[in-house]
Amino acid sequence: MKVWNMTDYVADARDATAGIQRAIDECYLAGGGEVRVSAGDWYIGDVRLRSRVTLHLEKDAHLIGSRDLSDYDHILADTLEPIGDEHKTDVIWCPYAVRSEYERHHMSHRNKCLSTWNRAMLRAVDAHDIAIVCEEGSYIDGRDCYDERGEEEFRGPHAISAHRCEHLTFTGLDIRNSGHFGFVLFDCVDVRIERPRVSGGHDGVHMTTCTDVTICDGVFKTGDDCIAGVDNQNLLVLRCYLNSACSAFRLGGTDVLVEDTAIVGPGEYMHRMTLSKTDQINGTVTPEDAHKHRRNMLNAYMYYADYSRPIRKPGGNIRLRNCTVENATRFLEYDFSGNNPWQQNKPLLDISFENVKATGLKLPMMIYGDKDAPITVSFVDCDLAYAEPRVGDAPSGCVARVCHYRKLSFKNVTVRGLGAAAAVKAWNDGSDIVAGTLISDAEGERVVLTDGDFFKPDPERD
Repeated sequence: MKVWNMTDYVADARDATAGIQRAIDECYLAGGGEVRVSAGDWYIGDVRLRSRVTLHLEKDAHLIGSRDLSDYDHILADTLEPIGDEHKTDVIWCPYAVRSEYERHHMSHRNKCLSTWNRAMLRAVDAHDIAIVCEEGSYIDGRDCYDERGEEEFRGPHAISAHRCEHLTFTGLDIRNSGHFGFVLFDCVDVRIERPRVSGGHDGVHMTTCTDVTICDGVFKTGDDCIAGVDNQNLLVLRCYLNSACSAFRLGGTDVLVEDTAIVGPGEYMHRMTLSKTDQINGTVTPEDAHKHRRNMLNAYMYYADYSRPIRKPGGNIRLRNCTVENATRFLEYDFSGNNPWQQNKPLLDISFENVKATGLKLPMMIYGDKDAPITVSFVDCDLAYAEPRVGDAPSGCVARVCHYRKLSFKNVTVRGLGAAAAVKAWNDGSDIVAGTLISDAEGERVVLTDGDFFKPDPERD
């Protein structure tokens, strides 16, 4: 593979954007190869990745993001592979509650790759066979770049973004302090993210309408969701560590397998929405205020199906297997009642948990299905332990509140910390659906759910 050395193109490490772009462009025009970034601190805005080009960060090479938003608009002037006006928009993010019907259903600030919402340090559009490789000690640091017109009126550029790309490989990436998401992927096919490490920032990986994605051996310590997205098919998450100040998964899709993964709260990094405006602008955390900010992990798994774009089909065949969960407020949240705007597009049809052990849970699972397409939920060989409620907290009282389900299945499921309370209750009146049996063992009292399948009762009941 032919190699281009970035140092041959960059005169000033404090302004390396144009030089790195020239090296990538020459590599692309020559039919592909590898662009190497040598050790040192290289300050960049946005750099466009191109087909058949590998960007290789050598040991101790650091790509450091500018905190000046104007440095992230170079892609608008790209003449080598110009992007059509149909992919541009001046629409900016605005709160869900005040969006017009058009904006709520089309979300052009996200879906059009040349919106300000889609600014990023490293960007790929309509490309294929791209790779980024990071050696030991190399990293990509977004420096929590601030954008007063960004999402939640402070989020800035992403670290890595890709729109309509195929055959992407990211190996060993260490992403720190991204102004927005670590990875954001739209309409991509065949993506492999190996050994990622995402620290701080917001979502670790956020995917929309992607197919055939593998995320393996990763460490995510994020201020927002670890792995998130809408309408993804054939997703595999293997051997990851997920630590979040929001949800470990906020994810919709079909044929999703999560295996051998540890989900751990509270978040090592706070949700930056709770910072003061001054700290958001400066990209800092005032030390004396650090304890005030939100770090609790809301959900181990939360379904996600909003109206950001059409969704190909209802969610289903989502499986979590051989996983552990520590200190999540809820184990599972699925709310199709109409109260949660992020879950109202196509419903979730089925989700299952096998050999999952959870400790430190605080609230019941929320399982409110679609009355026209009720959900099936299955638990096999699971152990769910609830924490002692803090002063002022209401006890959880049950494992789940459910409505509009097709089938609830429990096989060898142990629940701890609820005493003799019923395991599952109907949403509206709190009546028992699944009873438990109180037993005693060396570890103390626990509730064992009666093995069996519980089918939807009289529709009038829920």
